[in-house]
Amino acid sequence: MGRDVVDVGRAFSEVGECIGFDWLRQTSELISTEDHWDRLAARAVLDDLADQQRELTRYILQNTASDQGAEAVSLWFKEQDMTRMRADRLLADLKSSGPLSVAKLSFAARHLRSIMSRAVGS
Repeated sequence: MGRDVVDVGRAFSEVGECIGFDWLRQTSELISTEDHWDRLAARAVLDDLADQQRELTRYILQNTASDQGAEAVSLWFKEQDMTRMRADRLLADLKSSGPLSVAKLSFAARHLRSIMSRAVGS
């Protein structure tokens, strides 16, 4: 990418905050399950969310005019009102539906991937 590591880190953090990846990661720590497979599934979904966050950060930094990471993210999201609105709606629904579960986390990851795919045209 040819960017400063700190700048990329700021962009990555901004994407996590804007889309809700951070909230999903933090809240997933509260998922209570005794089942080994549910814990593995939750870990796999969190890995997928981290991949999505990296992919979106890379896309934004490569396709936005700003040379400042966090500013590039802000500019991109200003142009992506519908994307932000869909992600915000998903998070609001999750927050109002009671405790996060592995099923909800899986659905959120899948839905966010769909939202982001439409936004970046892939």
